[in-house]
Formats: sequence, C-alpha cells, structure tokens
Amino acid sequence: MKKRLLAGVFATLILASCTYNEEEVLNNTDTTKQSSTLLHLQEINDSIIKSNNILSSRARGRDMLLAYADIKGAIKGGKTGIKIGAAIGSFSPAIGNVGGAFIGGLIGASITSIGASYLAYCALDNTDQHTTTPSIDKITYAYCCNYDISTNESGSYQDDNNSTLELPWGLDSLENVGKYHNLTLDRLINENSGIMTLSNGFEISGPIGDPIKPKRYVTLSDFEYSVLDSDEYTTAFNDDMAAIANDKQIWTPDGSLHDSVMQLYLEAISYYSGTESINDIIAVTNQYISTIEQSEDLEDIEKRNLYIALSVGVYSYKFWTNYYE
Repeated sequence: MKKRLLAGVFATLILASCTYNEEEVLNNTDTTKQSSTLLHLQEINDSIIKSNNILSSRARGRDMLLAYADIKGAIKGGKTGIKIGAAIGSFSPAIGNVGGAFIGGLIGASITSIGASYLAYCALDNTDQHTTTPSIDKITYAYCCNYDISTNESGSYQDDNNSTLELPWGLDSLENVGKYHNLTLDRLINENSGIMTLSNGFEISGPIGDPIKPKRYVTLSDFEYSVLDSDEYTTAFNDDMAAIANDKQIWTPDGSLHDSVMQLYLEAISYYSGTESINDIIAVTNQYISTIEQSEDLEDIEKRNLYIALSVGVYSYKFWTNYYE
C-alpha cells in the first residue's frame, strides 16, 4: 500500500538540522555561492550540445511539453509545500519545521505536478471528457488510490519497476514519487482502474484521525492532509491551475540557486525527444543528481526538493513518450 511504501521516505525526514528558514534557503541569490554548482551543470549541458552536434534546442513535441508542465508543477508545488509544511511542523516536536518542510515539499510537489500535467494534457488533446480545471479533491483522491507499485495493483500503466535514478543513500525511495505520479496520471486519464470512478464525485464516509480527514484520503498521513487542506496551498493550487488554463507560466526562475539548477535541467532535456532518448535523459538526470549531492552551496531541503522534481521529470517523460508512441 502507498502508506507502507512511503515509510522509507518519511524515515529520512528528520536527518537535518533542527531549524529551517524557508525565505533564506529558497530565495538565496548569492551568485558567488552559485558559481561552482552552476558551472558544473553548464558543463554538462555544453557536453550534450557538443556530443550531439546540436546548435539549438529542438522544437518540443507533446511529450516534452507535458513533461515541462509536470516539472514546473513539481517545482512550484514543492516550494509552496515546503513553506506550509515548515510552518505546521514548527508546532509538532516530533516532526519539527525541517521534517515538516520535507513532507510538505513532497506532497505539494506531487499533487501540483499531477494537476499541471493533467490539465495541460486536456488542453493539448482538446478533450472534453475530463474536467477543464481539476480540483485538488479529484487529483488527491486519484493519488490516494495508488496501490503497491511492485505489483501494479491499480491502473493500466505499467513500468519495469527497476531503479532508474542514482539517488543518494537513504533517499532512494524518492524515486517512488515519480512512479506514483505516473500511476495517478494513468488513473485520471483512463479512469479504468476498477477501484473508483472519478467522474462520479466522491462520498465522504466519515472522518478519521486528527485533524479531521475524509476516509477517501486514508493513505495520506495526517500531516500531508494538513498541508493540502491549508488555505495557502488550496489558493496556490487553484491559482496555478488557472494560470495553465489561461496559457500562463506557473513557474519562472527567481534567480535563486535552487531555481537556476532547474532552469539548466529544463534546458538540458530540451535537446532530446522521443522514446529513443529516455536512456539519455536518465543519464543526464543522474549527472545532475550527482552534482547536486556534492554541492556545498545547496541546503539539504533544497537538494531533496530538487531530487523530487527530477524524479517527476524523468517518470513524466517516460509516461508521455509511451502514451504518444
């Protein structure tokens, strides 16, 4: 079950320092600190261009456009979730603001990226069988219905289940974020899991836990639910979906090191297209992971948020290239 599989993720939450300042971390624009990490990443991008004799990034197909929506949703939702999670976690001695920031970033990135990709898919395919603007309720319910990845018990989407990303020791379970992302997208698109019918709405069979949580969200931890149920996250999610619906960007780099890393990553993968490129994208992503891991300029919470966005990016590209193949 989802709750059991993510136990490895939550076991790594409180490994960092006891205090965390979201404003200082995610808005760090000290260019002297950025230089070594960004120069290394730029060298990776330059090598891609040189090895492929590429003069400029290729025109993006639907698969890459949707992967972009996913990645930007993960970045934006992750940053929103980090801020909310840190605030909520500060009131919980067992979690703290560091652990809260990580949990908030993980669930925020997961839900916003799925919503962004699904809405972009509906727009690109001009489909009218799905809601134009997906609600948090619909996206979260589909996410909560994920069963055991190893057996693919839900949805029609299939993956090889082998490890794709070379994540740092103790954080390898973050790859599951990408896998859950794909399972949820499949369910939203096909609504054929046999477990539920998303288009028929949802029945609340009663609250459980503390805070009060609908039973349909049983696989969410109470802390995850608190983040998603907050006014700040709800407003941010709705604003992000409205921006996509109006063909506007939900994320633009703010000059911070965190955002500059993702800007370079989006540039790097833009040089690839089609199912034949997936192994190249995985290889490039692992180079980015290695550089991020070794960086002395990035804070731990920034690194973890970047790993989540990279996991979403790789698995999103795998999903959409196979979908449109």
